[in-house]
Amino acid sequence: MKNPFAGIAALFCVGILIGKLINIPFFYIGASAIFLILLASWFVNKRFLSGSLILVAAFLLGFASWQNLSYKSSHHIKYLIDKLPLPCTTIGVVKNNPLSKQYKGRQKTTFVFDVYSIKIGDRLTKAEGLVQAVLTDREVFNVECGDILRLKGVLSVPPGPTNPGGFNLREHLLKGDIYAVLKIRGNLNVEKTGVSKYSNF
Repeated sequence: MKNPFAGIAALFCVGILIGKLINIPFFYIGASAIFLILLASWFVNKRFLSGSLILVAAFLLGFASWQNLSYKSSHHIKYLIDKLPLPCTTIGVVKNNPLSKQYKGRQKTTFVFDVYSIKIGDRLTKAEGLVQAVLTDREVFNVECGDILRLKGVLSVPPGPTNPGGFNLREHLLKGDIYAVLKIRGNLNVEKTGVSKYSNF
């Protein structure tokens, strides 16, 4: 092979594609890839064998990288939402610069919110993951990137397209690793409790 790195890159990409289809724990795939790399270094004088082991390891590393990227803990927001809207109170940090615009005589402010905890009824639990927060009121609430907020609203699964071939908000948000929408009606349901130390950065 004139360019061995091309083969390694190709198999790495194939591993990512297969990783999307098959779910195997990251540990087993990663450990197997490391073992094959060590084995290839042992047979470094046997170019065909060591090269073959490196190619298989590249495939496994691609597979493992996707598994690691897509892994979500049991506290992730995707496991806490249901098909039905869920009234809740969340605490987290604003992750981007909010966008405000007028909508039907009200101010609609949208921002990405990184959830730390969620309270459903009387139950407060640890949570993680990104949601798209949508705040509506007659007045704009001054929200900035890095603000730590307590939000009271309704959590739901992002809607899919209403018409065939129409805009799919759910798929659009998933590209940004956002699994839920939190609708907050009224500025009284927003409380600023602090500022993240990483906000300036």
